Amino acid sequence: MLVRYLVLALACLSVIVSCSSAYAVSFNCVPYFRTGPPSPPIISNVTQIPNATEEEWWVVHCKAIPVTVSTDKLSYESGDTIVASGTATNIPAGIVMGIKVVAPNGNIVTVGQAPVGTDGTFSLKIVTGGSLWKQAGMYALDAEEVNTQRSASTEFYFSGPPSAPFSSSIMVQNSTIMVPYTIINGKMISISVDPYLRSLLISLHASGRGALTVDLPRTLIDSKGANQTDLNFVVTTDGLVPHFDETRNATSRDLIIPFEGNTTQIRIIGTQVIPEFGPVALAFLAVAIIGLIGLAHRTKLRYQI
Repeated sequence: MLVRYLVLALACLSVIVSCSSAYAVSFNCVPYFRTGPPSPPIISNVTQIPNATEEEWWVVHCKAIPVTVSTDKLSYESGDTIVASGTATNIPAGIVMGIKVVAPNGNIVTVGQAPVGTDGTFSLKIVTGGSLWKQAGMYALDAEEVNTQRSASTEFYFSGPPSAPFSSSIMVQNSTIMVPYTIINGKMISISVDPYLRSLLISLHASGRGALTVDLPRTLIDSKGANQTDLNFVVTTDGLVPHFDETRNATSRDLIIPFEGNTTQIRIIGTQVIPEFGPVALAFLAVAIIGLIGLAHRTKLRYQI
């Protein structure tokens, strides 16, 4: 019997408890029970064992509330920003959490520090990409409190570094005009003229977030306002309107258009496109002319009768 009382007293001291009655135990951490019935309910961060009898008391080992950490997304591409956040309760405000990211090959690609706030939370932003981010795959993100070594970890997927830029030229469909281009993380499929929307339609296959640079001759497409002053093109990527850069000279307009990893189509809209009458437009024009000739012929015959 004396041994039981000594064990209970040591348990109270080890978890800095207050024994308000002979066998009641309260403590400010998450417990687990080595023996005995299921755990009692947790009230906030305080767990209580009220009205325990000599025969019903449990041997309690205090287990500190674990550190938690997570990322704002499950996967990232080169250049994305990871927001790592978590909790570290029962740690004084201002204590620093050490955060590191480990590549699939075991190399540490980045380290950082995040102070714990008064509410027990911490957060750190990490920009992906660079010379150490060489692999595609699952990366581990670890958060550890330096003094107590309490830690937590999570994983995220990184798509790998961007591919090397590829430069070439592609012929505009149904024409002899070649368009020079450079593409990152993608493959050009075709460029065609849409005379009705006075635009170019670019089909591509994106392998990740990237950018397309195209050197557009003004003889192919242009955008002009009053007094032949240059107007901005309208550019869409799968219906979205990205921010793009442009440089101009007397004979061409060069565009740098960013795109997302699932982009399949880029449209460049101007005020004039060459040829003004593409093959489809010419076909419709020919049908219209034939129709007008036929109508005029029938009208002439009716009047002759």
